[in-house]
Amino acid sequence: MTLNTDVYVLGEIGRVDLFEFVLSQLLEFDNYQDSGIPRSRSQVVVEAEADTDYRTKQPKDTWTMETRIGQGLPAWFRMHYRPGQPYRTAEATCAENECWLEDGETCDGKYHDPACFIEFDMDTAYGYHGPSGLHCSGLHAIVIAHVYHWLKSQGVDMMWRNEYTGDLNQGLDGIEEFLGSGTNAMDWFNNIALPTIKQEITNQREAE
Repeated sequence: MTLNTDVYVLGEIGRVDLFEFVLSQLLEFDNYQDSGIPRSRSQVVVEAEADTDYRTKQPKDTWTMETRIGQGLPAWFRMHYRPGQPYRTAEATCAENECWLEDGETCDGKYHDPACFIEFDMDTAYGYHGPSGLHCSGLHAIVIAHVYHWLKSQGVDMMWRNEYTGDLNQGLDGIEEFLGSGTNAMDWFNNIALPTIKQEITNQREAE
């Protein structure tokens, strides 16, 4: 079980610069091989490839750059982009989601992913424990805040979606609610889900 947080960068920004900045923030909370020392950037395996249409199996004109899964990083980090163009236009996302607007209306992306220049997401296990008891929601909130200020310094806005509620937020709106939801989720995971999983494993072993 994981927390996935989507972030939508609304203005033009260098994709490599953005990728490296987000990764640098995640590495601040890395605990490489339980050593307490973050790994260096050169130790992180990164992959990039064209996306594939799941129906035709043909390459699309969008790409995904990501950290290879299974490295033990604080989050599996993926960035989605279209070289030289916005990743998702308002017209395209509304058409794909049958979001038909009346004359003069503007889609706010409330019920689907909004138009953006680049989109990235972070995926962290609910059971993540970082420095000073930091949980997955806290990790994502810190990265969101740092990315927000970095983008603002370059005149670029962003939005992000709270997976717990489904709400789409502008800038740093909704961060406090996000952290509260995360605390509740961690309580549920630690006190209900995790003991149940452990009991099921014990039962399975006894049955064998």
